[in-house]
Amino acid sequence: MATTAASRRPEGAARRGTGIPRGVDAVSLLTVYLVLLIAVPSAFVVGPLGAAGRPAGLFALGLALVWVLNRFTPGRGVPVGHQPVRTIAIAFLVAVFASYFAVASAPFRAGDLSAADRGILLAVGLVGVTLLVVDARVDRDRIVVLLRRIVVGGEAMALVGLAQFVAGFDIFRYVRLPGLKLNHEYVAFYHDTGFRRVASTAGHPIEFGAVMAMVLPLALHFAFFSEPEHRRRRWAGVGLIAVAIPM
Repeated sequence: MATTAASRRPEGAARRGTGIPRGVDAVSLLTVYLVLLIAVPSAFVVGPLGAAGRPAGLFALGLALVWVLNRFTPGRGVPVGHQPVRTIAIAFLVAVFASYFAVASAPFRAGDLSAADRGILLAVGLVGVTLLVVDARVDRDRIVVLLRRIVVGGEAMALVGLAQFVAGFDIFRYVRLPGLKLNHEYVAFYHDTGFRRVASTAGHPIEFGAVMAMVLPLALHFAFFSEPEHRRRRWAGVGLIAVAIPM
């Protein structure tokens, strides 16, 4: 995210520059995406859309549309000029589309093209989120807010995994989310040689462990540099995330 000249602007001006309604900035939109990504297991989808209907994926496509509308509408205040991350993200998307057209122009099974369609939607959504982060005009304090929310989301995910690992309890076996249905059998536990591997709300234990490993450095940062009255709670979060990684 831009933190140079934009970081010195008043928050209201930063929000108006994005073209997003007053009171909602890029951090707010990314927080909604974070909640959908962490709180909704990957097996739950919007029924008619099948595997392409994950709520987080659909919201990511919406964020991609937000970026396009702001990018190509004059006067929105979106940064122009060379930006390396933007260039790499767009180059990646071009490569994905080239691969898609190569598949579509060759003999294929119907299932292969369906999987390619899902891959295209996933890539567009992820690149859209990346571009929104790169070009968002928000100040440093709002970036810190987003990073703290990522840590809190990781702690919640770790807590679900801990309940699965220790007690064999998975809340999503008893909860059905309105408007969503299971696209495939929801598997929270994987038993290998008697060891209960858990996935929390991720799609697989390996994904769960990778997410926890990525969130851990952020949790450590906030624990080391937190205010004294919050330090114990921050370190408890670090411990929870660290313990969840080998599960």
